[in-house]
Amino acid sequence: LSARAPRFFVMGLPQRPCSAMMAAEDANDDADVAAEALVREVSLVALRRWLASPGSDVEKALKHAMRARHDDLCQETRRDIALCVLGIAVLRGRLAFLLDRYVDPGAGSDAELLLALYHARERFPAGLDEGRARRAALVDARLGPISTRLPPGIATAPLFAEGASPEPAERLAAECSLPLWLARRWIDELGEESALGLGDSMCKPARVTLRTNTMKASRDEVLATIEAKGVRALPTAESPWGIWLPDGRPPGGGVWQLPGFHDGRFEVQDEGSQLIVLATEARPGERVVDYCAGRGGKTWALAAMVAPGGEVLAWDIDAACRKQLAGQRGERAGAAELVTVAQEPPMASHFEGAAGADVVLVDAPCSSMGVLRRHPSQRWAVTEADVRRIAGIQLQVLLEAAVLVRRGGRLVYATCSLLHEENGGVVEAFEGSPLGAEFEPNPLSNQSGRHQRTLLPHIHGTDGFFMARWRQRG
Repeated sequence: LSARAPRFFVMGLPQRPCSAMMAAEDANDDADVAAEALVREVSLVALRRWLASPGSDVEKALKHAMRARHDDLCQETRRDIALCVLGIAVLRGRLAFLLDRYVDPGAGSDAELLLALYHARERFPAGLDEGRARRAALVDARLGPISTRLPPGIATAPLFAEGASPEPAERLAAECSLPLWLARRWIDELGEESALGLGDSMCKPARVTLRTNTMKASRDEVLATIEAKGVRALPTAESPWGIWLPDGRPPGGGVWQLPGFHDGRFEVQDEGSQLIVLATEARPGERVVDYCAGRGGKTWALAAMVAPGGEVLAWDIDAACRKQLAGQRGERAGAAELVTVAQEPPMASHFEGAAGADVVLVDAPCSSMGVLRRHPSQRWAVTEADVRRIAGIQLQVLLEAAVLVRRGGRLVYATCSLLHEENGGVVEAFEGSPLGAEFEPNPLSNQSGRHQRTLLPHIHGTDGFFMARWRQRG
């Protein structure tokens, strides 16, 4: 019997498969090959578009390529295309390192070679289970290699030659697919061991985490309804609102098809983001400013904290974000009456009868170096010069927001970066300014008196975040 016609056994004796079963298997093979041809074609279109514009967003290139073949793509094929393109974006550094070494310098920018190497080394590597190995062999036999320029053995070749002694940053950059400048910074700032753990975590999928909307349900209630649907759900380690789905995105529609989502009983929000909101210690009846509100993930969590009787004033410099904040999401969360979306930079006089806000949260624009696993192409879009420019903006934004805090009120600064220049560096510059002298460090809960905290994916299981908190003197 051929490899694709498995033996069937009855009473321990080998039996020949019936013709109907073989015909069905042939039809499945044809479907697999046709689907794989589409995966290769559309992935190449997306990759070429992305690579042609250095610093661009790979997800936009992916959407454009899939939209052009919308009628030909089923859900499973779309998923395989996305896994290929986004997987290559994440591992581009490692793949390019190998191509530059074993093919030609500059080969790491060739979309066809990147796809071929990803296919051989990451998607269908040696040692696969029998089913996947069979499919890989079938596809390659029918469609041929993605590229004839890929040298034999590169799929299992080592990154470095035996006996080579690359510097730690060079090894980290190659193994964990990072820009060399970022690898050097993480080693300098975190130490070699922690930087390696962090880099490894940035090549793996991020956790799927929910935040209970306590205005509508308790965490135990949401956990029970999700588990009743056969989806594993666990409470998060630190956030009293968080729910972790250890098996990832539920099949058949993701978290949006889970009971309670359309009723506003929960939102999708990383636990680290929830901990930033909790650091404000906002209380019922308080007045809070969400100074860089974005699309409102933290805004609606703050609204639940100040209910009843409080107010959240949300502001973002991006008009599209402000429009989204004023949309239906607040109604679904039951928090629309608690949130005011400012159309101009807020003033302390907004709060009648008070000289400022009880709490101001500044979730500052940043390099996003702490959320690389959620934004695959971001690691290739940001330069060291960008980090210096962003840090200057962050300090300016923090100073603008600090004047909104009333005497005795609290100020929280946060980023989703893991670079000192954007975190501790901005904190030091703020505390050294005349306005910063009006604030005193306000220790965070369970942090041994420290008013700064860094969340690391490989240690805390969250995205990478930084936060610092002060209290206005007086």
